[in-house]
Amino acid sequence: HVLAVVAAAGGQPEHIMSMTIFVTDIDAYRRDYKRLGPVWRERLGKHYPAMALIGVSELVEPRAKVEIQAVAALPEESS
Repeated sequence: HVLAVVAAAGGQPEHIMSMTIFVTDIDAYRRDYKRLGPVWRERLGKHYPAMALIGVSELVEPRAKVEIQAVAALPEESS
């Protein structure tokens, strides 16, 4: 949903400056990392923002396993 929110604000993937990924099972994330890399590249292209992975015991939504916080810097609209 991060890319959809950025797009709705008029941005592109390259406008994402950083992402913090919170996961409830860091070992599962590490196991799947090789499969996740190509998916990230497909979505973000050559742009790869600064990222942090943080293991947490739980998220607000009880069934959620991943939560992503992103910071984007959109260019000013030209007048």
